[in-house]
Amino acid sequence: MKDLRVGFVDTFENCARFFTHVLSQKYNVIRDDVNPEVLFFSDEFFGNRNQEFNDHATIKIFYTGENSRPIFRNHDFSICFDFCSTPYHFRLPLYVLEMWAITLEGWTKDFEYLIHKQPIGDDAFDRKGISYIQSNPNSHHRNQFLNYLISEGFNIDCGGPHLNNTGYIIPREPRMHKLDFLRERKFNIAVENGIYAGYVTEKILDAYYADTIPIYFGSPNIARDFNPKSFINVYDLGPEKAAKRIIELDKDKDQYMEMLNQPAFSNNRLNEYAYSGEFHKWFANALSMGKIR
Repeated sequence: MKDLRVGFVDTFENCARFFTHVLSQKYNVIRDDVNPEVLFFSDEFFGNRNQEFNDHATIKIFYTGENSRPIFRNHDFSICFDFCSTPYHFRLPLYVLEMWAITLEGWTKDFEYLIHKQPIGDDAFDRKGISYIQSNPNSHHRNQFLNYLISEGFNIDCGGPHLNNTGYIIPREPRMHKLDFLRERKFNIAVENGIYAGYVTEKILDAYYADTIPIYFGSPNIARDFNPKSFINVYDLGPEKAAKRIIELDKDKDQYMEMLNQPAFSNNRLNEYAYSGEFHKWFANALSMGKIR
């Protein structure tokens, strides 16, 4: 395999580990944060060291899993959740990294676990309540929806710092603590920090791993990522109809179990964004194009 010097600055460790893992399928990756051929970096929140490479021959690739837009004057190529099909951009939603991270943590070794998992037994219907885990209190649409459900008398167990009512905080790591908390409840509130087409994080994914029904509020075209029959779509229904749907499913075992056992992905096949083959094609083309700033 060809040697490839890859650097990572201004980003989080799982980003570096993920891209190193994927690129190692095609290249002999040599970690070099000082003089890389290709540099990955993320949002300004992580720092600005990447700007030291603006005048270098280094190919700069911006990656984010959050709801922020690429600024092409700062880099050559971008990777984020946007549905933008160009040689300069690749769509890789955050949930794909989370699927990989779960295998890294050892919760499952199967990247395609959600495709292969067995049917869920009827005793899942006997669970009670709704789970919610969140630390960020600054999402207007999320707060509005939660307050509406609470005002309507829904039993919501809040295990994160935001609106905590359990008396303890579920640790962020390892992930099994969150999944165990979700698995004990019948539904899970999975609301993104922002509403933008294609912006899909780990929130809905964790509900699938925990065998509970997601009450999802986020990307308007979430059906391009996940099976629309497998969750309650608050964006489409609105809060009032979503609340009625929760009550309906909570009372009707057949309907609840039908939705719970729907595959997470349409036709029970991973979508195009979850396979590394498409990324390798895009990345090889980016290398051939070289620095374009």
